Amino acid sequence: MAFVLLFCLGYALVLYCLKKEELKEYTTYDAKVIGFTNVTVSESVPSTRGHASNYTYSRDIPIIEYKNKEGKIISYEDGNRVLFSSFELNEKIKVLENKENKYKVKICSFFYFWFHIYEFVLFIFLLFIFYVFISVFVFRDFYISDF
Repeated sequence: MAFVLLFCLGYALVLYCLKKEELKEYTTYDAKVIGFTNVTVSESVPSTRGHASNYTYSRDIPIIEYKNKEGKIISYEDGNRVLFSSFELNEKIKVLENKENKYKVKICSFFYFWFHIYEFVLFIFLLFIFYVFISVFVFRDFYISDF
């Protein structure tokens, strides 16, 4: 169990260092959540029985407003898929605007900048591989010596 915990801490440390380096590419601004846009997507998936199943996904996308370095008020909608989002109306937040491309804006929160869905999936995949490796190659000697 200690190996798994060390792996988790190592992954978190590497991810933190990479994100801290990426943060240097952005300028931080104070912002506010001014509303939400509801996005609904319908998808038709064929089944093995010959008829299609319809699925509908719906989520709220925050609308953010901030004043950039030129003094212009910018409205921004962040439609990125995130693991968890719980913004409140008029909530004060931070946004990141890329220094090279002012149209590349991100919300500076845990699930919008620091920990994305693909990083979570990669973490679970690597954790599984690491756990299997430890179980097969490290603890194999312990199991064999018990007999």
